Amino acid sequence: MKRFGRLLAFTAVMTVALVICMAAKGCSGNAVHQSSLAAASIGASLQTAATTNHQLIQAGEETPQEGAQVATYIDQAAKANDAFTKTLQSLPDSGSQLTSAQAITAFNTLLAQISTLQSQGVLHLKSTKAQTAFATIMTSIQSEIAIVQAVIAANSSGMPRHGPNPFAPGLPLLGLALTAEEIEELIAIAIAAGSSLVTKLMSLRGETDAQLQASALASDAAAEQQAEADEQPTS
Repeated sequence: MKRFGRLLAFTAVMTVALVICMAAKGCSGNAVHQSSLAAASIGASLQTAATTNHQLIQAGEETPQEGAQVATYIDQAAKANDAFTKTLQSLPDSGSQLTSAQAITAFNTLLAQISTLQSQGVLHLKSTKAQTAFATIMTSIQSEIAIVQAVIAANSSGMPRHGPNPFAPGLPLLGLALTAEEIEELIAIAIAAGSSLVTKLMSLRGETDAQLQASALASDAAAEQQAEADEQPTS
């Protein structure tokens, strides 16, 4: 049962990554379009992260101080995704390359903020349940980041083509020692989060560059609003 529980949890987490990869493969070689899809997906994931963070604070799985810190990192990441999306809006819809220095700089800032959200925020949470609640979200963001890295590396000398991805292929959360009861509870959390997020990400497939960019900005705004409301601990 324990092994089966881990398999289900792993499957739920990886489903989002597979959806992103499938969407990327289904796109044309248009760098702007693939990057716009990634930005919209990141926005949706950050919006989910902000909602999840708020719920975990209310449930007592995060202390107000922990929740405020994670909220700050989510807010910063959403603002960085805003800036990256706006650089995409300034590029031609039919652009087959992503060589703008401004776009690359904006992406590098986004990459740094996402890395901070994971390393200084999510992975510092004391609650195993809280960490696992973010597992699906962070896996999806990692996949989206990897897509943009590949697009930039293929089309520009501004992004290094070698060296390890700043994210590990799998989240260390899945290796935590859990009881059978905890596994069952965490499966429910992972599947619930994954189901909602997968549905949103699937809805982005087939949208135009302008629609994807608008979706990214709207999701970022929602993430920022919720995160900013949680940035000041109430106790």
